[in-house]
Amino acid sequence: MDRVGATPVLVTLQTVGPKFNSGQIDIIYLPAMAFKPLDIAKGLGTQGAVLRFPIVAVTYDVLIHPDKFPDGYGQKSRTWFAGNLDCQMANVAKIEKSIDPRYWEDIPPAAAQAYFQVLRESRISLAKQGIYDKKMMGILKKIRCRNKPANTECSKNDE
Repeated sequence: MDRVGATPVLVTLQTVGPKFNSGQIDIIYLPAMAFKPLDIAKGLGTQGAVLRFPIVAVTYDVLIHPDKFPDGYGQKSRTWFAGNLDCQMANVAKIEKSIDPRYWEDIPPAAAQAYFQVLRESRISLAKQGIYDKKMMGILKKIRCRNKPANTECSKNDE
């Protein structure tokens, strides 16, 4: 947050929508699938926008009781997830298309390149510190490069 001059505000899944919609926070990072359930259009009003820019990787953990699942279930789940990226990305595209086009805004190309560089440096640093899992970062890079193969990072192997 410091790198982009923002002040973080603590939110939860219960408070992020109401805080944004009431003007308590100015910017939120959410996947497109949260737009309608959290009624984000209300917070955007006539002046706000949804930036068409992949700035945040949303992560999650799935915790299970291993004794209640068959042996190898965790690895099978990860394999299934990785093998179904095309279907999952099609779902993302469908959700994004369901958002009224008037809300979408593109970041100018020069500014986007600067943001990409800051995000890349942050990912590399966090992976080297062990905060980000390098294997997952590789999967996310594959997704980014599938969507935009001309991005500079796609020809580099230093992450």
